[in-house]
Amino acid sequence: MRTFLGEREGRPKLFRTAISVCAATLVALGLLASAKGLYERRIQELQKSIEAQLQSIAKLKARQISVWRRERLADARVLQANRPLIAAARRWLEAVASLREMQETHGYLKEVSRNYKFSGFVLLDPDGQRIDWSKHKGNGRRNVDDTALVKDSLLRHEPELSDIHAVPGARDPFLSLAIPIFHKNTPVGAIVFLIDARDDLLPMAEAWPLPTEGAETLIVRRENDAVLFLSDSKFRADAAMHLRIPLTEINAPAVQAALGRQGEIDGRDDDRGVPVLAAGERVPDTPWVLITKIDAEQALGQARQQARLELAGLLIMLSASALVFSGVADAKKRRHEKELAQREAFERSILDNAGAAIVAATEDGIIRLFNPEAERLTGYAAAEMIDKQTPERYHDVDEIAARAKALSTQIGEIVEPGFPVFVAMARHAKSEPGEWTFVQKNGRRVPVVMTITASRDGTGAVTGFLALARDISERRAMELALQAEHARLQESFRLLAVAKKAAEAANSAKGEFLANMSHEIRTPMNSVLGAAQLLRAESLSVEQTELVTQILEAGRTLLGVINDILDFSKVEAGQLRIDRQPFALEETLARVGSLLGNAAHAKDLSLHIECAPELHSAVLMGDALRLEQILINLVGNAVKFTARGDVWLRVTALTLTSSAARLRFEVQDTGVGIDAEKASRLFEPFIQADSAITRRFGGTGLGLSISKRLVELMGGAIGAEGAVGKGSTFWFELPFDLQPEGSLAAQASPQHANVGPRLSGLRCLVADDIPMNRVVIKQMLAREGAQATLAVDGQQALQYLQAEPKAFDAVLMDVQMPVMDGLSATRAIRGELGLTELPVIALTAGVLPEQRQQTDEAGCTDFLRKPVDLEELVAMLLRIAAPRCREK
Repeated sequence: MRTFLGEREGRPKLFRTAISVCAATLVALGLLASAKGLYERRIQELQKSIEAQLQSIAKLKARQISVWRRERLADARVLQANRPLIAAARRWLEAVASLREMQETHGYLKEVSRNYKFSGFVLLDPDGQRIDWSKHKGNGRRNVDDTALVKDSLLRHEPELSDIHAVPGARDPFLSLAIPIFHKNTPVGAIVFLIDARDDLLPMAEAWPLPTEGAETLIVRRENDAVLFLSDSKFRADAAMHLRIPLTEINAPAVQAALGRQGEIDGRDDDRGVPVLAAGERVPDTPWVLITKIDAEQALGQARQQARLELAGLLIMLSASALVFSGVADAKKRRHEKELAQREAFERSILDNAGAAIVAATEDGIIRLFNPEAERLTGYAAAEMIDKQTPERYHDVDEIAARAKALSTQIGEIVEPGFPVFVAMARHAKSEPGEWTFVQKNGRRVPVVMTITASRDGTGAVTGFLALARDISERRAMELALQAEHARLQESFRLLAVAKKAAEAANSAKGEFLANMSHEIRTPMNSVLGAAQLLRAESLSVEQTELVTQILEAGRTLLGVINDILDFSKVEAGQLRIDRQPFALEETLARVGSLLGNAAHAKDLSLHIECAPELHSAVLMGDALRLEQILINLVGNAVKFTARGDVWLRVTALTLTSSAARLRFEVQDTGVGIDAEKASRLFEPFIQADSAITRRFGGTGLGLSISKRLVELMGGAIGAEGAVGKGSTFWFELPFDLQPEGSLAAQASPQHANVGPRLSGLRCLVADDIPMNRVVIKQMLAREGAQATLAVDGQQALQYLQAEPKAFDAVLMDVQMPVMDGLSATRAIRGELGLTELPVIALTAGVLPEQRQQTDEAGCTDFLRKPVDLEELVAMLLRIAAPRCREK
């Protein structure tokens, strides 16, 4: 019985114990589940708080970058309004600037780059071709191609700021700021200033409010099938313009943001693969996405540890008493308050370190936020402004009134002076930066650039306004300094223009003097040499012939001196021109030998002319007359300064192809030689190796100087070698184009035996105001069988032709004559008289190409330079007048 009862009593006790154990277990499990849920919610709350902070940072920095871009474009518009700068660049682009102007413009652009903290500049034409540039951190000669940017800027007539790009070969991140340049609405090019992103833009983006090891801010953009990093990573210093993440890496925050996701973005780090918390925000008006992120382990590790401790404590407290629950709730509240305080401190740190004045106001203008930079710029404490004042308090009243009037006209509605002036554009969703004046509490005025944006609720209604302002006092000071420099440059340009005009006038006067001197000297020489040529052809005694020959030689020597002086004057005046015509090298060498062979023979010297075999039949493109002048000068000097022995003229090919050649001409003698130290000075004007040479051999000391100028004009080089008493070698090298063999038309005048008259039956009208010249030319023509009618000026020549238009086969017309000059007479012959086929040969002492051109423009058939040589006169008349005579 007892046993049965005992069993009956034991069973309920055991049952109750089991129920108690189960109940305790269920309570414990419930507590564990509650604790786990609390733990997870706690982690989620902290994660949301961190993500909200990241999103706040991303939004603020995106706005700061957008403001920075607008400020750079505002800088560009200021420079675009800088008339001296744009005018100087435009003159360079239009290729009308002098070398000095280009140097000053280059320095001016460098100064602007320094003042605006640009990395450098490039001056481009409308097609994007570089005209000028400055070296910068990248490689100045390998800048990125800004052609598209320049064309877009010229098309819009507005400055343009490029995307972040890399300098080829350097991969440094840069931006290009293009300023278009026009002349009467025609695009002429652009100035592109280079901005080093690492020095200017990226530090603003990368700055973190509080030092945090695993946190960073990045700028990226989508590029084809990848995301390109535009800024460096804290964990990879070479990321900018180098690191690319494929779009297939969908867990990477950069990929998610580039694909359009904004706000909270969680995933694995783009490069390292560790879990991160992140937020993304697009930068307005750009393809850029700004990403703020922090290592999840770093951000949540401490929270997890704290939550675990909380869980253990919670279990103990739950198992102990309800009072513990109350303590936990209080602790949670305190932690929440602490988190709020930390978040506020975090946001306050952002505001305090933003680098710009930040002012937030309600929809009706009452200030709610006033950061330390705003206090510094206005002189008012935040306590004086928040909930008490509107931004009108620190603005210029007159400026507000003027802006209200301008805005009313711009947007077509009345804008009252006051707070509405600041936010009128923001209400229309426009937030262009504008320049304003802050009036500080002490009355000091501070220029700022300010951007105002509107805050809106979910329905789009305006709930408030945010203003960001930066001090531009330093920039204004730089602009004033630049204006002063502009004024100085304008004055320099004015003085340069005056100096240029004076130089041009002096050069013109020099050219006119040169032309007059040529006429005044060559005209009497024409009579002297012409009379001597006629006299030598007469039957004279031996003594008379010798005297006449001496007159001819002395006259030709004097003519050579005159030619040297006039040629040197042309060189100094920049009026010497090089002609390019095909000529046979062998014929030129033969003429040199013919002209100087007698002089060498008279001194018992042997003149040797050696030409490389491959050049015997060469037809060159060049100025044969100037080549001959150089050779005659060098060979003539060698003959002059050699008492006994030989003179060699050698021609060799340094390089030779089917279309071009570089030839070396050497003139070697066994004469007096030259001092090696003085050899280099021989090519200076009026210099000879020894002053005794002038007394012994004569000469002007100009021949070698002129030869050097001629060689250099033809793209060659010249020099001399030798030793005193051992002879000397003068050499020069010239480049020539080659013509195919047989392409040179025969240009030599027909050879006539010097017997009998060569111009029989030819009738010539000779117009010259110098009686002796008329007599000499008449006798030259008479000796060759031609008839000459003489006129004292152009008017008399016209009268003869009016009376008998077909009486003459050719006209020899002096250019400079009183009453009517030769050019006016020729124009009348062609125009008034209609004698367009009558050969008119200009007789001129002119030495300038312009004077030759004037004879062509007047209608002259050809020209002869005074002093007139009998053989040249006969050859020309045979060529252009004899066929006409035979037709009659």
